[in-house]
Amino acid sequence: MVIDVNKERAALLGFSVKDIADAAHAQIRGIRATKIFENGNEIETIIRLSEKNRNKLEEVMNTQLVNKFGNAINLAEIVNFHEALAPSEIWHKDKMRMIQISISTNKYSYSNAINVISKIIRKSINFPEDYYYKFGDDYIEMQKIYSNLQIAALVMILLVYMLLAGLFESYVQPLLIIITVPLSLIGVSIFLGFSIGKITVGVLMGIIMLGGIVVNNAIVLIDKYNQLKSEKHGEIQAIINSCTSRFRPIIMTTSTTVFGLIPLAFDSSPSASLWAPLGITVIGGLTVSTLLTLFVVPSLTMILKDIKDIFYRI
Repeated sequence: MVIDVNKERAALLGFSVKDIADAAHAQIRGIRATKIFENGNEIETIIRLSEKNRNKLEEVMNTQLVNKFGNAINLAEIVNFHEALAPSEIWHKDKMRMIQISISTNKYSYSNAINVISKIIRKSINFPEDYYYKFGDDYIEMQKIYSNLQIAALVMILLVYMLLAGLFESYVQPLLIIITVPLSLIGVSIFLGFSIGKITVGVLMGIIMLGGIVVNNAIVLIDKYNQLKSEKHGEIQAIINSCTSRFRPIIMTTSTTVFGLIPLAFDSSPSASLWAPLGITVIGGLTVSTLLTLFVVPSLTMILKDIKDIFYRI
């Protein structure tokens, strides 16, 4: 039931909207008149119309309001009652009236859901003047988190490159090692496509973790390659021997990491929305990156050798 107040007539008779709302509320929901304490228990005393009367619209409409001049006015003289769909309470934010709509985004990531909703609203809804929509504060905070994690990923790659450049005393070989990071994203895409199918905060955290994990396999290969080359082995033979000698350790370390993360990937606890995507991301990225590293890094090393030979000949 909706109550529309005739504000002009109410003002002429000396009533505010609050006076009318309080009177209607007192008759239907009741007001607390006093408290009674009995045997240590607090009992509220509520005054309102009896149940059979407050369920009748006529009784509520005949409610008497007394203005500041002492005149009694029936509620029906200054309000209109009609049935309609209306919110059970009125919300305000920044001193403006608002309506909040909540949705579930099970099939979409948070950002994808926002984009879909925005397109639908722009195409199908024309807001009257002074009406607008905006997404909740959670979306703004989520955007900040995504932005910070992207910056953290770039910083991670830069720091790893600087560290490797110092260890290998080379500017080129660290690039061969860093190439394992984008290789891991192939596995991340595949595993996410067959599982949750969306990018979450847990996924971004997993990608940052991968930046420090997947490079280990390439470091082992390149380090062994440099060692064999310093022992006067041919470059091609050094690459072959480094791959064959490091194959088993690389597979073993990768397997232990993957098997250790499997419980995390299949987690069903209340915190699984964060940890499960993280586990899936690391498992997928590490598995595919390991397999590709054993072929891509040696191949790029040989290509780099051929490029050097060409420049030396020139």
